[in-house]
Amino acid sequence: MKKEIYDSMTDEKLSPFDFITLMFERTDEDGILYVPDLYPEYSEEAVSYRCKMDWNLAKYEKTLEKFRRLYASIERCAAHYAALEESSADAEAILGREDAEVWRTYIRSLTDATFDSERYDEIKEHLESIESTKQIAAKVARGEPLDNYEKGYLAENVDDLTVGEEDLKFYDEYCERMFQNAKNRVGRNICSYELCIAARRLCCLLSIRAPKLVNDNEARFLAEAFVLHECCVSREIVGDSVRLRLEELEQMSEEELDELYRPQRVNSRKSLAPLFVYEILCRKSDSRHHLRQQEILKELAAYPYEISLERKALGRILHNLLDSSQYAVFSDKTGVWVDQEKCRETIVK
Repeated sequence: MKKEIYDSMTDEKLSPFDFITLMFERTDEDGILYVPDLYPEYSEEAVSYRCKMDWNLAKYEKTLEKFRRLYASIERCAAHYAALEESSADAEAILGREDAEVWRTYIRSLTDATFDSERYDEIKEHLESIESTKQIAAKVARGEPLDNYEKGYLAENVDDLTVGEEDLKFYDEYCERMFQNAKNRVGRNICSYELCIAARRLCCLLSIRAPKLVNDNEARFLAEAFVLHECCVSREIVGDSVRLRLEELEQMSEEELDELYRPQRVNSRKSLAPLFVYEILCRKSDSRHHLRQQEILKELAAYPYEISLERKALGRILHNLLDSSQYAVFSDKTGVWVDQEKCRETIVK
């Protein structure tokens, strides 16, 4: 039986504030952070985001404090959600100046009065029916049995499998208008749209007194979107296995890590990794040119070494080299290097 990996970033007990702290702790020295998909129910397969972050301890603390204020304001707005949704409602008279600004910026609907929102909702429903039908058809193609709900769904939605070109054009224009509205409100950083959607959804859930579990889950989505909007430089979609593998390594004990990276008895190329790393340092670094771990990993992956290492494995190799005075390997915040004179002496020997 496959061992189930505990995924701390989707832990239902995690508060949105602790989630932000976890995001900061999981950001590596090169600023890379892997986070789960904001809304996995809309993805055909489990994915994560590989994010390049621009934050330090001071910026993390500032971001966390800004989120606390935003969250508190959303809670206050939720108490008046129904009244604020009325087009004639005076948000500032109901909430006060600061909370009214939060309402107008993050929570108020992104829909455009010049577009037919009912038509958009109908097209969206049809598109979702098509996507669900495709997923059920994929099960049939794999020879997997359908449950009664799936059979009934196919029967009920058989007439919703087409959307005309005009409707698709309208749908795309409507979505683009909402994306632009979000960017105009909160800024053109990453996750502008997701940030507004999550804030609105959380406010709505709080207003109807949804279960705490549901509210906390949405609050974590909001926290992720807020941090990425504030501190993320770039973002790309990757398979979920990368993030879960890092999570698994985080949970391993020192004994398990020793066993994982113990050299094999056969003379495999990976067993020569410490030698390759030292050779790269001797060729590529000196007191004025320091190498970061990511640069060493790229060198290892290229010819003539052509081996792939986990970052933790490289970290342990460097730690052992640094501990041994005979190799004259040094490091600081800018990277790792060797004393070239000492390196030449070692190679000659």
